[in-house]
Amino acid sequence: MGLEHFEWEVGDVIVLHLSGSITLGDGTRKFRKLVRDTLDSGKKNILLNMSEVVYLDSSGLGELVAAYTTSKNNGGTLKLMKLTQRVQELDDPVFTWHGVDGELGRATLEPSVKLDGAR
Repeated sequence: MGLEHFEWEVGDVIVLHLSGSITLGDGTRKFRKLVRDTLDSGKKNILLNMSEVVYLDSSGLGELVAAYTTSKNNGGTLKLMKLTQRVQELDDPVFTWHGVDGELGRATLEPSVKLDGAR
């Protein structure tokens, strides 16, 4: 299942409702282009509704982190909401999911580098 989306605005926040998979190849390309096009259009505060994302591989996780970094570097924010149980249970050795940002139950994605075994 490919990545699809629809969007709407709430104040200065653009909500991107994603459905399908964010996986290496077409899914990550579509996601990267969606985030870049959104930022290029001047919409800096992005809320990703992940309720219908059925699968996220390590490349998809990398794209989420890249989107967070790109958004932040462009003076914006990127937040996640309605993570599926499967995505919440993702246990990546390099990145971790941090807490809930209160209002609307938005989860914040922040990269957290683990230094175990680093030289």
